Amino acid sequence: MATLTSFDLNGSGTGLNESRTFQEGASAILLAPSAALSASGNFNGQSLRLSGLLAEAQIGFASGVSLAGTSVRVGGVTVGSVSGGTNGADFVIAFNSNATASRVQTVLRNLTYTDASDTPTPNQTISFNLAGTVRTDAITVVPVNDRPVLDLNGAASGTSSSASFIENRSVAVSPNATLTDPDTSSLVSLTATLLALPDGNALERLSLDAAAASAAAAAGLSVTYSASTGALSIDGSASAATYQAILRGILYENGSDQPSTATRTVRVSVSDGTDASLVRDASISITRVNDAPLLDLNGVAAGTGVTLSYRTGDAPAKFSAAATVADIDSANFGGGSLRIGFMANGSAGDQLLIITDATVTISGTTVRVNGTSIGTVSGGTNGNDLVVSLNTSATPAAVQTLLQHVGFSTGAGSPTSPREVTFTLNDGDGTANGGQAVASAVATIELTAGQGNVAPTLIGDLQATIANASTYQFTTSDFFYTDPDDGPAGITFSVSNIDNGFVRRNGTAVSSFTAEQLAAGQITYWHDGTEPVGSFRIAVEDGNEDGSTPVAQNFVFNVTTGQVNTPPTLTGDLQATIANGSTYQFTTSDFFYTDPDDGPAGIAFSVSNIDNGFVRRNGTAVSSFTAEQLAAGQITYWHDGTEPVGSFRIAVEDGNEDGSTPVAQNFVFNITTGQVNTPPTLTGDLQATIANASTYQFTTSDFFYTDPDDGPAGVTFSVSNLDNGFVRRNGTAVSSFTAEQLAAGQITYWHDGTEPVGSFRIAVEDGNEDGSTPVAQNFVFNVTTGQVNTPPTLTGDLRATIASGGSYVLSQADLFYSDPDDSATGVAFTASGVTGGTLLVAGAAAMSFTPQQLTNGLVAFRHDGSSTAPSFSVSVEDGNEDGSTPVAQSFILDIGTGGSSALDLSGAVRGVRVDLGAAQWVLATKVMALGDSITNGDSPPGQDEHGYRGFLYQNLVEAGRLVDLVGPNSNGQVPDPQHAGYPGETGDDIQALLPNLLATYTPSAILLMVGTNDVLQKSNPQNAVSAEIAGMLNHVAQASPATHVYVATLLPLAGHDTQIANVNAAIRSVVADAVGRGQNVSLVEMPSVALSDLFDGIHPNDTGYREMAGYWTTAFLAKPPAAGMGTAIDAAVTNVTGSSHNDLLIGDGRANELSGGAGADWIRGEAGNDLLTGGAGRDVFVFAPGFGQDTVRDFVRGEDLLDFKAFALNVGDFASWRQDHISASGADAIVTIEPGHSVTLTGVSATALQASDFLFI
Repeated sequence: MATLTSFDLNGSGTGLNESRTFQEGASAILLAPSAALSASGNFNGQSLRLSGLLAEAQIGFASGVSLAGTSVRVGGVTVGSVSGGTNGADFVIAFNSNATASRVQTVLRNLTYTDASDTPTPNQTISFNLAGTVRTDAITVVPVNDRPVLDLNGAASGTSSSASFIENRSVAVSPNATLTDPDTSSLVSLTATLLALPDGNALERLSLDAAAASAAAAAGLSVTYSASTGALSIDGSASAATYQAILRGILYENGSDQPSTATRTVRVSVSDGTDASLVRDASISITRVNDAPLLDLNGVAAGTGVTLSYRTGDAPAKFSAAATVADIDSANFGGGSLRIGFMANGSAGDQLLIITDATVTISGTTVRVNGTSIGTVSGGTNGNDLVVSLNTSATPAAVQTLLQHVGFSTGAGSPTSPREVTFTLNDGDGTANGGQAVASAVATIELTAGQGNVAPTLIGDLQATIANASTYQFTTSDFFYTDPDDGPAGITFSVSNIDNGFVRRNGTAVSSFTAEQLAAGQITYWHDGTEPVGSFRIAVEDGNEDGSTPVAQNFVFNVTTGQVNTPPTLTGDLQATIANGSTYQFTTSDFFYTDPDDGPAGIAFSVSNIDNGFVRRNGTAVSSFTAEQLAAGQITYWHDGTEPVGSFRIAVEDGNEDGSTPVAQNFVFNITTGQVNTPPTLTGDLQATIANASTYQFTTSDFFYTDPDDGPAGVTFSVSNLDNGFVRRNGTAVSSFTAEQLAAGQITYWHDGTEPVGSFRIAVEDGNEDGSTPVAQNFVFNVTTGQVNTPPTLTGDLRATIASGGSYVLSQADLFYSDPDDSATGVAFTASGVTGGTLLVAGAAAMSFTPQQLTNGLVAFRHDGSSTAPSFSVSVEDGNEDGSTPVAQSFILDIGTGGSSALDLSGAVRGVRVDLGAAQWVLATKVMALGDSITNGDSPPGQDEHGYRGFLYQNLVEAGRLVDLVGPNSNGQVPDPQHAGYPGETGDDIQALLPNLLATYTPSAILLMVGTNDVLQKSNPQNAVSAEIAGMLNHVAQASPATHVYVATLLPLAGHDTQIANVNAAIRSVVADAVGRGQNVSLVEMPSVALSDLFDGIHPNDTGYREMAGYWTTAFLAKPPAAGMGTAIDAAVTNVTGSSHNDLLIGDGRANELSGGAGADWIRGEAGNDLLTGGAGRDVFVFAPGFGQDTVRDFVRGEDLLDFKAFALNVGDFASWRQDHISASGADAIVTIEPGHSVTLTGVSATALQASDFLFI
């Protein structure tokens, strides 16, 4: 036990007690930073007790003391265990024999205090009882006002809200909003601002519903709305509950009948008089409803109806030439209809019709206005409704014209009682959400009696002369009519008993037609040539209003010849000589025809019983063809080489008008050789020597073939029974390949290292035209080493500290492996025995993971917040070729104190994107730019070769996305210059490089542009580029399916317009096919990059590269690649230290301290008064509306930049702007955008700042 000789809590020499001051909401303070202690012996069995703690007090330790569970450690030595200290319970450390006076003094000096209350007790006293000696610490808590807490979504997730507005109604913006203030019972103002009013401030506004307006009035609050700014302001002191009731009653209104469907945003903030709440946004979606069309039969006159005076028996009359149609929100009436029907006194003789003229016409049932089809018509006869079903060409103007052509007629004997006719127009846009689709108007018809009907009389000579099997066009001299009360459109001829032919209108057989059609020359008779006679019966009618029966008369033809048809005769020698397995082109000497009454286009040959081949037309097998096609040289015979014989049956026909049966004859080939096929023979020594677990490239000495009748492209090798490895072509496992591919050096064998033996069976075939069975032989490897496998070993400290209830992302320093004979792709980690939380891979619970997932920051442990010590067992294996059993080891996670205000990411393996507002950080997404010299960034001499990559990187950072550009090459003065661009290389060169690049750099995205050098170096480059890109996409899909490949079309190339167009068409086809097969691929078009954007006709200038970057950016953001798993950030964190790489650090509304470390960093403080440090490298400090009074502590002129682009400042004259906005404060420069929003640059001369230090646009 220890004996105290002195115990001074303040260490000042004045008094033994301590007093400290703590500001609400600040970081934890040290309780006794200068405590002094001396004692003899150690404190084993004794304790330190802190009592008098309030429930809101929280006791912890600074960095000089660590906790492992309940164990208290000083310098890694456990000096005791801790208990209590929560909810006002005494905080007790029970010491052990390691608790020397020096170590206990360290414990005292590292005790920390913070107060978790929003309304803290201002004066608190804590008693320190050390081994029976008591000292006190008087804590003064300085309260700080807490901002109101605004949540527009209430109990639902998130703090923003959404609402749906339906046209001609109003909607509550945030009906479930909650509003509280931790430390005051009253608020003084609320502002809700409608940020954009695309329909204008006369139609759009915010207001209060009755309940909210009543609550505001009862509390005596001022309510004002500014139409010019869209701001609804409520001012005056009232309870948070009152303001909450008002907030829930804020309405969005819009009086437009055709509102813009753009989403509206209402921005809300409240104030307690000292601080304003965080701004919250409510989004409002806009849904239009259909407005009814306007239908007016009377035009500009009063009312919408019209009266028509009509005498029965008269010609049809229009209802109203002044009728009008309009629709405020329908550009056309597609899917709608115009219906006209009798509402009162309609009779069977009443006709509703469309009166046609040059403007409105009807063809069949199709209605046209000014030549454009607007719909189809039905009904209207005998008292039935007239209906026009409208299409999308039926504009209001077109339907108005149609409406003005609607008419009425009735026979002379019809009743004369007044008719009432209803016109109903449906605009086709439906009634969803209470919409109206229909308008109607009524017309009245006043009738007087008129003259009765006179039936028409048939006239004409009723005869004509026609050649056998020909066509005759009728005229009005052949037959017509007389009728005193009907015109040609109302007269109908009907034909019957048609002998040896057809009556036709415009080539189509008919049984009736109008006098108008006859007069227009549309009516003909076709004689079928079967017999030399022709006749029919014909009658005429006008609508039969008088009830008379038409009388039919005979029309007779004089047919000038009785000849019907002479069938064709087959001619030619019906034989030919052909080489075995070849093609023969027929001529008219081989076979043709004679026929006195048919030409070649009317003659057809048919073939059957084709032996050992096919008859083809233009390369396609056929069973019939015309004499015209034969004479044109389009007909061939292909012998299949199976047997040295060939023949077929052939017949000729001309339409068979005479009913004869064609007689087929034999056509026989003389085959000049009986040789069918000689199968290939396998050659080579069928053996090789290979190192264990390596790759061997085959040559034609290892195996090849002999074959007198086939070349390398037609010979195929097949492999089977592969032992301990794979045969590969260009790195991909195959079971067959051609002799051409073998000779090109594309075929290898990979030994898997499992056993020191290797072999396979190999056979050769050439298409097997002879039907032989290939005989496989053994190929045997001599494996030069018996070493099979060395199992991997776990590395790393297997320990980490995690916040209670938090998440921890594992790194290689925590856990990895070593293995002399395996790469990362062959190694896997397995976990077991997880306690106190969950092991996560890519955000999902898992019990195994790969080194690549670990390296990419995808492996994490999430603590469950319980008292169970978090840990898991982990082992590593490489395939277990040696049969060893992996040995699991324990991974221990120590629970940290939590609540630290600092986040240190200096050890991250690549750049980090930190967003305190979103409370999450994530590693940068790895992106590889892959291609040729354009990817390399070739530029005019003397210019920087950053290509599109520099512009792309900046675009993505400004869009809030952080990427890590990877690859073996590096050039360009840009934040991230790495890439995989290879000047001069064609697509197949880059395809060969891809497997190693993909395995080495493991990108999440590939920006692929290849093919320009193929165009310059190859004929038909589209074929090569198509195969190259397809091969690369297939490899990525197999080796790394999560990697997203963005494939670009090629830029213009001077003098190669056609080739570029062909290649780009091939690229589009390949990408569409890959997407259709579910591959992770996007097409990136480059449409605006023109020849004028190329400095040498091949490579872009800066304008062209900038345009390219824009297209890459759009595609990337439209379908972003899979990113690493985000890690949650403790709510207490306000200070962030970035990595040694390029970082994107974003603060929140609090006072932040953001330090970028090395690398080119983008740092954005957001609201609050922030301390910003860029560290080494080119850094950009970004400011947006709402930022506070920030300080940049290491701004370097000529390297770092201040980005004010979000303010859209128009700084035409920098000197004048600097005079108004830049001032000096001692040795520092202060840049003030507006009062209360400034940036202090520590140690920077105000007069030295130049326009080049800023980004304004």
